[in-house]
Amino acid sequence: MASSVGARRNIGAGARRRFAAVLFLLGLSGSVPGRAQYYSFKTYAQGHGLRNLAVNTLAQDSAGYIWAGTQAGLYRYDGFRFAGVGETGDLPSFDVTALLPAPDGSVWVGTRRGLAVVREGR
Repeated sequence: MASSVGARRNIGAGARRRFAAVLFLLGLSGSVPGRAQYYSFKTYAQGHGLRNLAVNTLAQDSAGYIWAGTQAGLYRYDGFRFAGVGETGDLPSFDVTALLPAPDGSVWVGTRRGLAVVREGR
């Protein structure tokens, strides 16, 4: 009975070439200059107009505004500050759970108690 411990597997020349080519390509992908990605992060707080920091959802509309749905309402970021959107009673609930920007510029807002549509930031 032959034991497989210490047994050597014979790899064909074609398989060796393919393996070497894959290793070579993997080596090239990590050594190409300018391929590294760098990310910068900025934090926002109440001083930027975001009254509630428990953000449930984020979306960007076609005009470039960033919308933030929090546990205490809906906010729109214009690149400088956050502004609360809507008055008391405009949304079915202040707990915003989903955002969907539409092609017409409106934003569909999902809350714990139903849906609303925001048009022109109101």
